[in-house]
Amino acid sequence: MRRLVLTVIVGASVAGCGSSPSAPAQSPSPSRPDCAVFPPQGTSPYILPYETGAAFFVGRTFEHGYPQQYAIDWLMPINTALIAARAGRVIAVESRWADDDHTFGHENHVFIQHEDGTVGRYFHLTTAGVQLDVGEAVRRGQRIGHSGNSGNSTAPHLHFDVVQMACTTPWPGELDRPCQRTVPVTFVNTKPTPCGIQSHETYPAGPA
Repeated sequence: MRRLVLTVIVGASVAGCGSSPSAPAQSPSPSRPDCAVFPPQGTSPYILPYETGAAFFVGRTFEHGYPQQYAIDWLMPINTALIAARAGRVIAVESRWADDDHTFGHENHVFIQHEDGTVGRYFHLTTAGVQLDVGEAVRRGQRIGHSGNSGNSTAPHLHFDVVQMACTTPWPGELDRPCQRTVPVTFVNTKPTPCGIQSHETYPAGPA
């Protein structure tokens, strides 16, 4: 099946993702958004993007800055099994890039579009670490691939976010495009998160 390759921005360097040298300056944003923006955890359609029984430390969340302020970097060893946080259909995959090349635009990834039009994005997967094809339907909790350290990354991790819609053209440089605006999400199968996932905490994945 034909594979769609998208070039995307994935944040600035702290604990995980790097930044594009050509990306414009980011707009300032509070280090911790208002808790009220996060949907109720008990009815969330999302589960953590790793398997039940696993637990991983968050290197960075809100510190990404606008429009990536709701993106999450989970630090995890290369080849950790990843699962779909929400059901949907695959709209983009890339898996050819090597771990540790540290090149912007070489982020192996999977994009899954949900029924409401939002898109879950999973970045920095390992080489040949995607188990899906474009157009494939995916159920929540289904294994989608394995984590890695591909692209503009400073340590093995999963960069996960949900955006309002999908980019269909290569990264053009406009930060405020809807396909770059992350939205706040909560996860139903972990400890209480009334203000969303927090940096420098570990989150165990319970049963979905």
